[in-house]
Amino acid sequence: MNRSNSIHKYPVRAIAYCVQSVEAAARQHSAVFGSGPFFSIPDVTSSIQLRGRDSRFNQSTAFGQWGSQMVEFIQQNPGSDPLVQEVFPFALQGTLHHLSIVVDDFDGNREHLRRSGLDEILRIQFGEGMEASFFDTRKLYGHLLQLYPATPQMVGFFKMISDASESWNGEEPFRLLRRP
Repeated sequence: MNRSNSIHKYPVRAIAYCVQSVEAAARQHSAVFGSGPFFSIPDVTSSIQLRGRDSRFNQSTAFGQWGSQMVEFIQQNPGSDPLVQEVFPFALQGTLHHLSIVVDDFDGNREHLRRSGLDEILRIQFGEGMEASFFDTRKLYGHLLQLYPATPQMVGFFKMISDASESWNGEEPFRLLRRP
């Protein structure tokens, strides 16, 4: 294996689950594991590339810190393209959805994963410097793999979630995140 072309040096930065309610899941996870606080973005709508086709989704998310990992909850909302359910299924509850990795060379690592035989099934742009790519590793590992580029915006978002957990006293684990 040529390690110069692999993503082995990047740690998993987030673990994500599909849930019926991001608020209920965040509150429960916080109560059981002490994770949080969770910051939620309701009604995230975006244009996406799904298997090379233009599509749209609508979901709610909640992000919180769980030790050294971020944990993310995803809730599908009405308004998503029906094909999005293949990638973010409504019915799939309580199982791992994806692992996220932040990489320095986004395009190079995407190409490496494609050359390694993984299908890039979803691309999303959700703000300046904020994009992601999902690779289908479900048959191999039972979940997807998400790559984020190490842009200042993405790194800053992960840092904001982590920093909030360091000074958090355990009060009110669920908060709405205001977007600029």
